[in-house]
Amino acid sequence: MAAAIDAFDNDDQAKVLVFHGEGGSFCSGFDIDEMGDKGYNTLKDASLALACDLRIIEDTAVMGCLGRRFGVPQSLYGARRLTSLLGLSRALDLLITGRLISGEDAHQMGLAAKLTSTGTALGEAMKLAKSISKFPQNALIMDKLAAVNSHLNPNSEESMRDEAVMTSLLGGAIEDMKEGVKKFQKGRSLSDG
Repeated sequence: MAAAIDAFDNDDQAKVLVFHGEGGSFCSGFDIDEMGDKGYNTLKDASLALACDLRIIEDTAVMGCLGRRFGVPQSLYGARRLTSLLGLSRALDLLITGRLISGEDAHQMGLAAKLTSTGTALGEAMKLAKSISKFPQNALIMDKLAAVNSHLNPNSEESMRDEAVMTSLLGGAIEDMKEGVKKFQKGRSLSDG
């Protein structure tokens, strides 16, 4: 998985990365068996599902903060991300109790961007990834950073740094907007090609 993330980060043409499980399972965090050999690193062992921008979950999915059952903390960022997605009360419910929730519950709580039927999540994720990759990326990245930072990092140095990154994207976004206006006037969208 680390190699796939590194390859994505080093590919200037790659716009969307899709993570999925095999055999009907997806581990959103780390391998508890592996932790017995290598130990736990609170900075490295983050919650993968919570780090993703969007999550597509099947209606028959069952999930929870199962580390609770084995004395494993959510990770340094996992509890923060969960709280950001669900709100404090719902996050504490899952973090403290370790109870299982269904895919439908996860969707209603705001943990999943989309709920699909059994066996269709990967296909739906790929369709979504293809549609997102067609959009002009500068404005998309700016909006994503602004939304995340306004929620997670108000008034922080990280937020100010990311604002500088967003500003650096503005020139490309303006060019995308000019192209978008031309296509709009012709009755097409930028994702139409």
